[in-house]
Amino acid sequence: GLVQPTGLAYLDGVVYVADRGTGKLHCFDADSGKELRSLDSGLGKDALGGLSVSPDPELRIYVTDMAGNRILRVDP
Repeated sequence: GLVQPTGLAYLDGVVYVADRGTGKLHCFDADSGKELRSLDSGLGKDALGGLSVSPDPELRIYVTDMAGNRILRVDP
């Protein structure tokens, strides 16, 4: 489950969620709610903030690292 969701994005039937409480990124099927995948950002608790996804030219996930004051790109 999610502890402290801080970022949310939707693309092509998938909901992407950043969880500040765990430092993990989650992907859920929008129709069933089933978790498809999760990824530990390695940033630790209280670092993740907002989240955005970009489909062009390939899927890219962008998250804010509030502890490091930066924006990171995740290439799934």
